[in-house]
Amino acid sequence: MSIQLRPATEQDQALLQRIYASTRLAELALTNWDEAQCREFTGMQFEAQRRYYAEQYPRALCQIIELDHQPVGRLWVDRRPHTLHVLDISLLEAARGRGVGGHCLRALIAEAEAQGLQVSIYVELQNPARRLYERLGFRADGAPHGVHQHMIRHSPVALSSHPQESQPC
Repeated sequence: MSIQLRPATEQDQALLQRIYASTRLAELALTNWDEAQCREFTGMQFEAQRRYYAEQYPRALCQIIELDHQPVGRLWVDRRPHTLHVLDISLLEAARGRGVGGHCLRALIAEAEAQGLQVSIYVELQNPARRLYERLGFRADGAPHGVHQHMIRHSPVALSSHPQESQPC
């Protein structure tokens, strides 16, 4: 199994939209919408998310996750002074549960630890990936924000060099 990351390009927009739509399948199954309505809804939501990330996190990098040279997901990270903040990690349904997300997150954690940084992410409270984040050392940071929980994985270096200092995100 070979996993690589590459920067997303304008030519990847349809792929990125398909990846986004795959994360909404369970939710859309609860509606009475036909395929065209689902596609229109996820297209609007994808575009709103893309614009929001571009405006709020202009330096964030969106990468395509490839498994055996086939695109299977996206990893969107905002590199901040004290934190690598994961805006989004999403996989197509066929790639879930195969260790791809864990591999990408462990590589990000290694990058953060080498720099003495923490890694943070917001996760939906009911998202099954939350168990993966907890296994990788992420812990809830405060009370949930609506349907999301902010989670942080502190760097051992950052903890030992600033034991009393809380690192903002």
